[in-house]
Amino acid sequence: MEDPAVAKAARFLDDHLESLPEGHGSPALNLVLGALAARSRGSKAVEAFDERFPGRILALQAQDGALDCICERRGFGVTCDSPAHGLLAGAGDVFTSGQTAYVTALHAFVLLLPRGGFRILDAPKGPAPRTTPPPTTTPGGSMPPR
Repeated sequence: MEDPAVAKAARFLDDHLESLPEGHGSPALNLVLGALAARSRGSKAVEAFDERFPGRILALQAQDGALDCICERRGFGVTCDSPAHGLLAGAGDVFTSGQTAYVTALHAFVLLLPRGGFRILDAPKGPAPRTTPPPTTTPGGSMPPR
């Protein structure tokens, strides 16, 4: 990390790692971003992340396999992603099942990331594949009739 601003941000993250699941917005998404940041920074950061969070995620797994938010509401303004204790508590099954799926997907990503099955952190090899066909033009630049 040669950039001083990035190095300073990394030190802040190291010093406040326990606060990842206590943030405003989405604590579950904070964990995904924290896991990616750790893996981009090396083994020491990965070890610090993995010592704290995967076990807490698994400890809250429901009988059906769903994963719950691990926030503990320790800070001011924490918006817990837990359907039972979050912003949507009591809002009805359609909201709680969606929130449960959201948290489960994000926490499953955090749990699966160390297995190396995700290629998103690897540098691309060669040009990116084209996802849309090239634009078509008509001779002379005229528009086709409607």
